[in-house]
Amino acid sequence: EILIALDYLTRPDWLAARAPALLAHPDADVRAQTLVKAALLNVKLPSDLLDSLARRDPDDAVRQQAAQLLARLPEHSTARALLASADLPARHGAIVGFLQQKPADAPARSS
Repeated sequence: EILIALDYLTRPDWLAARAPALLAHPDADVRAQTLVKAALLNVKLPSDLLDSLARRDPDDAVRQQAAQLLARLPEHSTARALLASADLPARHGAIVGFLQQKPADAPARSS
């Protein structure tokens, strides 16, 4: 039911208010879809929450999407470290996020 509701969600304010609870959901698909929807709706999520998900979530897709969103934030200082991470999903997400913001980003291109 939650995944179906997320598919129809179009209100960024609704998602922003409920994102912390959705990102703590035990179902990895709910967490991943919440991050995808946040990206589509340009919902800015707290950087500390994204950093925690990118580094510690047990699901590859969640870590990748969280790292991508983290790298797209202006204050992405913690995301730079993910460019050298041994965790390939998080590293890939960070590379994509940095390149989305700045296609010529040298550290992301060489990572």
